[in-house]
Formats: sequence, C-alpha cells, structure tokens
Amino acid sequence: MTRKFKDLAFMVTKSNAGVWKGKRQRAVEEKGEVAVLGSRSDGSAAYVFKRSIEKLGRNAAVMDAVMIEERMRADGYVFGEMAMTALLAAYAKLRSVRKAESVFDRIRALKRSEQTPLSLNTYNAILNTYCIAGNLTKAKHIFEELKKHHTPSVASYTAIMKLHKRLGRKDNALLTYEAMIADGIQPTGHTLALYLTCCDDIKSARNELSKIDLPYDQHITTALVGLYSRKHDVDGALTALYEGDPSNAAPWSAVFTGFTEYVDFKMFLSCVRRAEGAVKDPDPQYYGILLRAVREHVLATSNNRERHSLSVLTSKINRSLRKLPKNTTQRAFSYVFQVYEALDDVHAARELRDYLISEGTTFMEDDLRMLDVLERRELVRRQEQQQRSRNAVKKPGDRKSYISHVSIES
Repeated sequence: MTRKFKDLAFMVTKSNAGVWKGKRQRAVEEKGEVAVLGSRSDGSAAYVFKRSIEKLGRNAAVMDAVMIEERMRADGYVFGEMAMTALLAAYAKLRSVRKAESVFDRIRALKRSEQTPLSLNTYNAILNTYCIAGNLTKAKHIFEELKKHHTPSVASYTAIMKLHKRLGRKDNALLTYEAMIADGIQPTGHTLALYLTCCDDIKSARNELSKIDLPYDQHITTALVGLYSRKHDVDGALTALYEGDPSNAAPWSAVFTGFTEYVDFKMFLSCVRRAEGAVKDPDPQYYGILLRAVREHVLATSNNRERHSLSVLTSKINRSLRKLPKNTTQRAFSYVFQVYEALDDVHAARELRDYLISEGTTFMEDDLRMLDVLERRELVRRQEQQQRSRNAVKKPGDRKSYISHVSIES
C-alpha cells in the first residue's frame, strides 16, 4: 500500500461494507470509488472479505479481495484463520483450486502451531472449493475429515449434494439428503429445493414437503414446479406455482421449461397470458426460457393461425426486451433470432439486426449464422418466383395470362 495505517486497512471496490471499529459499527457506501476501511480485529478482516465477495457476486470483486490480501501480506500483516478462510472462499469462486489449497495449507500450519483443530467454516470453504471444481474424490476425503472433528452443517451436505447433481448422480444426492435428515439437521429452503430438483417422484416430494416445516420460498416453489413440468403435468405445475408467490418470474420459467418438451399450443398460450398478468419483474432469463418454448411450438405446428399467434407473441417479447438493460439481454435476443429463423421471417430478423446495430450491441456468432440462413432462403424464394414467372411467359396458348404478365413486367 502507498500509505501506512495503524489499523488494518482494506480497499473494497464498488462494494458496500459495514465494519466494526472498536465497539462502534461504521457503515460505508462507495460506488465506483475505492473505500479504505479500518479495523482492529481479524474478525472484521474476514467480514470485509466476505462482503466484497458476496455483495457483488462477480469475479472482479473476488479478485479485488485477493489483490488486497497479497498487498497486505507484502506489508507484513499476518492473517488469522477467519480472514484466510474468506480468502479461501474467494479462490473457490475463481475456481483456482491450487491457490485455494495453498491457503488451506497455511491455515493448517497455523492451527497446528496453535494445537487447535480447523474450524467448521474452514472445512466447508475447502469442501466447497472441491465441489465447485467437480473433484468428488477430494471432496469426499475432506468431508470424512470434517466429520472427525465437527458435526457437518447443512452447508456441508448441500455442497456434496450440488456436486452429485452436477455429475449426474441424482440418486447419490438424494442419499446425501437422507443422511443429513438422519443426522437431525434441518434443511434450508435452498437445500430442500436441491432435493426437489433431484427427485423424480411427485408423491415422495410432497411427503417430504409435508414433513419439513418451511415456507414456500422462491427456490422451493421453482423446484416443485420444475418437478411437475418434467412430468408434463401442467395443471400440477400451476397448482404448485400458486402455492407460492405467482408474481415471481422463476416459477413461471420452470413452467415454460416443461413446454420446451411438451407441446400443447392452447395450454401454452393460456399459461403465457396468466404469466403476463402475474409476473411483476420479468428478467431476460425468464424471456429466454419463454422464447425457447415458443420456438419448440413453432417447429411443431404447420397451422398458419398458430404460427401467426406465436409470431405476435415473439414480437411482443422483442419489444419488452428492449426496455431492459442492454448488458443483460444479449442471450435473450439470440433466442428471438432463433424463433424468427424457425418462423422463416427474414424481415423481422433484419429489423432486429438493425436495432441491435443502432444500439451498439455485439452479435453472437450463431445469430449472424441464422440471419445468413434466412437471407439465403429469401434469395432462393426470389429466384424460384422469377423462374415461375419466366415459365408462365413461355407457356403457349395462354394469351390472357401472357398479356397480364407483360403488363406487370412493364
């Protein structure tokens, strides 16, 4: 650092942080500036690290935390377990396993010198690192070591469940959940939602929900709706959706995900209308999933009236996306291009292209490829039409059509 501080100093970029100084809590809010925060305790160091990581949830903030730690170590500051555990979580978020292991080794050496066991939070941090990296062998090893010194927390079991789900081992994720319940650990809404995403039996899921006394938050509702959608039970999905908060976009996204595999035009449009009247703040992800379902219905029907209705719906979504922040809509606009390609609507695709160019939006390579396909189809249609016109002129014995054609040509 360029300045020396008697107190521990941190720089947190574009973050909000509250930090203890003595016995008073000082709230600091800086946007786009560098805030220098002082504290006398290592606990506050860990707290500021966690705020810089968790508040933004972006790699930039995590890298700031890593940079701060490196600078402070160069200045001779020695971090304790809490601060290094927060740094370990930072490296986990960056998927930097080797650096995370290096920090974990430093924590081990520190605790060995103090002749005390590692804390549960430290074990959970390195466990989460291996789970994010997809290393099941090392994750199991740490989990077994954790159990020798502590009772695993719900975060420990949830990390293992996530890893099993990510590796496609849903049965193992369900067994991990059952082991957690057998240990007397109450699941959080997030853990219960994870269980529902791995469960394929609606009756078992409902029984588990009746046993666990938790309110239906966004995660649980979305997972339950997704379960019904995977079973193509639209009525059940809607019933589950209204058991929670129907104004939230996430459960509706789960409903529309089911429609990407299950094609029922009337039911789909009915759900879309109900969602339009219920969802308060639709986001690009919601529109993206809806557009994927629209595309599947376009590909499944040859009915001109149905295709027209789907085209109108796509245009409406297109207009809604233009009202959202530009840096969040690129993927959703890509889905709009896919629908126009399925509809074979080159004019709408051109209009969208011109709009995105005027807004300075970067095109995805697939979007340009689809637009090129539409342009080629349009060129082929024109050539075929011209050929039919020439054939009509050459056809003998039809003077009336010949004269009308000549008058049009002229």
